[in-house]
Amino acid sequence: MSTSRTESPSEVVDRVAIGVSLACVLHCLAAPIALALAPSLLPEFWDHEFVHVVALGLAVPLAAAAIGRGLRGSRDTAVLALAVGGLCSMIAGVLFHEHAGADLLFTVTGASAVAAAHMRNLLLRRRRSALTDAV
Repeated sequence: MSTSRTESPSEVVDRVAIGVSLACVLHCLAAPIALALAPSLLPEFWDHEFVHVVALGLAVPLAAAAIGRGLRGSRDTAVLALAVGGLCSMIAGVLFHEHAGADLLFTVTGASAVAAAHMRNLLLRRRRSALTDAV
């Protein structure tokens, strides 16, 4: 007999946040390559500070919602440290947008840390759920 477990809204938010973080990393890594191969590929979009501000505007509430809910259950400080450090690094990426390379380094590092925080949060939530189901 197979039992299927439905995902909680918090798990869905974590999954969406992981996707957004990975899309951010892909954007940051693909933009320089795409512009080098075809400079006419919408440079205003690929290299515009507005894109980074919008991404940060998505990342902060998603992280706050998912990580906040997860922390209530796990009290795992590593999740909080990864999320806060990652968001701070992403903010630095926006602030250093005019410095070639620095914005890329801060943004990719930050988005990767936030994705790792969401993955850890999701893993911890699943472990708690499995323990609860086993009792």
